[in-house]
Amino acid sequence: MDLAAIGAVAWLSAAPRRVTLSGAGDSGVVRLRAHSAAGFAAPLALADVAIEAEPPRAAAAVGAAAELGTSGEHRVVDVSAEPDGIRVTARADSGAVRLVARLGGQSVAVAVTIGARTEPLTDAATSWRLRTARATGQLISGSRTFVADDEPRGQGHERPNRQLGREADAQPHADLGIGYDFTASTATRAVYADLAEPVAVVGQPTSFAAWVDADDNGALPSLDFRDAEGTRIVLRGERLTWRGGRWCHMPVPPGVVFPLVLRGFYLAETRPGCQYRGRIGLGRITAEVPPEVDIPDGPADGPLFGFPSPSDTGGAEVDSPLFTNSVTDRAWRFAVLSDTQFVAARPDDGLVAAARAMLRDIKTHHPDLVLVNGDFVDEGSPADLALARRILDEELAEGPPWVYLPGNHEIAGGDIATFRAEFGEVRRGFEHRGVRFVTLDTSSLFIGDEQLGWLRDELDRAAADDRVRAVVVAGHVPPHDPTGHQASQLLDRAEAAALEAALAGFVAASGKDCAYVAGHAGVFAAWLRDGVAYVVNGNSGKDPAAPPRRGGVLGWSECGVDVERRPRDRVRHAPEWLAVRVRRPGVAEVT
Repeated sequence: MDLAAIGAVAWLSAAPRRVTLSGAGDSGVVRLRAHSAAGFAAPLALADVAIEAEPPRAAAAVGAAAELGTSGEHRVVDVSAEPDGIRVTARADSGAVRLVARLGGQSVAVAVTIGARTEPLTDAATSWRLRTARATGQLISGSRTFVADDEPRGQGHERPNRQLGREADAQPHADLGIGYDFTASTATRAVYADLAEPVAVVGQPTSFAAWVDADDNGALPSLDFRDAEGTRIVLRGERLTWRGGRWCHMPVPPGVVFPLVLRGFYLAETRPGCQYRGRIGLGRITAEVPPEVDIPDGPADGPLFGFPSPSDTGGAEVDSPLFTNSVTDRAWRFAVLSDTQFVAARPDDGLVAAARAMLRDIKTHHPDLVLVNGDFVDEGSPADLALARRILDEELAEGPPWVYLPGNHEIAGGDIATFRAEFGEVRRGFEHRGVRFVTLDTSSLFIGDEQLGWLRDELDRAAADDRVRAVVVAGHVPPHDPTGHQASQLLDRAEAAALEAALAGFVAASGKDCAYVAGHAGVFAAWLRDGVAYVVNGNSGKDPAAPPRRGGVLGWSECGVDVERRPRDRVRHAPEWLAVRVRRPGVAEVT
């Protein structure tokens, strides 16, 4: 698709938004795209855009007068043409610069850094605290044994990483022994080594590494951080399927707001059928820190995420055609609720109360349908699911019909059979007022080839049915993580692309509208891609995964539908048939 086909350019994207080069001669490719208001994209070449250089905050690293010359060069990097973007080649062993591509009135920035230093974050003198979840464990460091601390962790004192000795030439070795027993549960289990004094990480690291003496049991190692906005960031390494010591590397995903604070290390087991106990050794944790630069916020190769206004429930902080202040002018409405995550073992706690409050608020707004889109419960036990049914039956009695789809927490204690025994078949299709609803099982964080084939068949039937004007596909897990951290999305990226292709193909071939409705990510977000609307419901009980300005509020989604609203040009203009208002019970609404 070329620029003429997509019409007016609504925004530009670049992937990646941060290019990390090792030194002089190293290079990386940045793909550039122009996007229409409906989310259709066309590739851009160097000849299509103007490239400018901006000095970073540490201007001395590149010189305050760094500029692109007529040859396409400046003092830090060379910029050359690629078929669908640009190639950036380092001319120095250290430095940083921002490159800005401009087309018409739109622009997109890319941060480029060259070189990095290794900063140690922990050493043999580091103090740890043990914490467990559905497991038992032990921490051993020298002559000290740390016992489980079930008290809530305080804020502690953040110790800057520069106070540690560098030990750059020291032979890696284990400073801390971590014993664990993952045989007591089939739900997600974890043993945490929390830092007694959280460590403030200086700079803008591109990756972290932990020296791990592994036992080949396959536990999942993770580093636990908080970013500058207080959002929890978890970086995961590869499963520990080796014996002996080696570095376990964990790259920093896009969207992180620096600086970071390291809170600890932990081992987890998410697979219900894996029951084992063992012990590993943990050595130094280090950060790879390049020269600082102003890292651009915003879209990379994925969509342009829109978030609702944090001050109320309507409008949008960015230019989003999906979020709105009101859906009362729509022909009909359906509600989406997800991610409360209560457990039957604590029926009187705040999460159960939050679930009931959300459902009561939904009922007062009289939607035609309620979609409970996964992670309504936390552990997926028979008792959890029985309580979920009781709450839904009690709170929505004489109210709208509801459909309950499983999330990953509905199968946390086993497989999908327990959920089916309580709520019936997950995959189904039904129609309501010109809209075909198609529900998917993404509880495993995958879709699977067989289910993708079933979805394509459902889309073909909807395309051939003159009574169907639009399709809403619902699944707990979205194809993209709107937080930018890439942790809360379909795990198989080829499956995610196949899902998007199927939905976009339906829109293109049938001329009908389509949306995908999800949860899981812990934020309210929406975007358009290839004419398809994507809506992510935020948390309805569990703490949000981002600050309010990035959709991190508690509530539910009120989706207004009017299949008679259609733009004149589906490529150049955003779809108009669907609008979303985020409802927040207990928050004063401004109209």
